[in-house]
Amino acid sequence: MKLCIIHYEIKRKTGQLNRSRAPNGTGNIHKGYRQFRLSDGLKYEHRLVMEKFLGRQLSRSEVVHHVNGNRLDNRPENLQIMGQREHARLHRAGGRTCP
Repeated sequence: MKLCIIHYEIKRKTGQLNRSRAPNGTGNIHKGYRQFRLSDGLKYEHRLVMEKFLGRQLSRSEVVHHVNGNRLDNRPENLQIMGQREHARLHRAGGRTCP
């Protein structure tokens, strides 16, 4: 089975593709992203990290891109904020697709 870089990294790190618990035991993994249940609903970790870094909430139109393609690498230096069109254009140009 041929995997995109994101799924390859998940398989390499966890040994499986459909992991329901985060490696450190907190949150869940959904579509390769770590998410947490907060009082106001589910939030993806990369969006929480970027909001803290910027000191404001993100709008729904803002996308947080993982520079190295690893959806579990949520260090601020690996995250980049952009619009939805720019994000789609970036992935089309890179040819990265998922199965």
